[in-house]
Amino acid sequence: MNHRLASRVITILLLGFLFGLYIHGDNKKWSQLGRQAYIDHELEDFDSTKAEPHPAIFMIIGSIVVTSAFFGLYELLVFLLSAIFKRVLPRDRNQQRTPTPASVPFS
Repeated sequence: MNHRLASRVITILLLGFLFGLYIHGDNKKWSQLGRQAYIDHELEDFDSTKAEPHPAIFMIIGSIVVTSAFFGLYELLVFLLSAIFKRVLPRDRNQQRTPTPASVPFS
């Protein structure tokens, strides 16, 4: 398997696993606290953030920052795993590399 493909697949599985654990932990916490605690928390959240929403520019900038951070984490994990897999995974010795054709500009 190609080390780049393997690193991307493992990274997606790892991030999905961690996100699933986070969601499970949050659901477990609220099930232990009970229905009324959850409803009180949601009412407080509505009153503090959703009744008077923040300006759109703040939401857009915040979304860009969070998306960039998540994408940067993904790419960092892919880079690290790719470097590890490049050393660990065996190369196919029978696969011959075809030489690249000579580049002829404007042809």
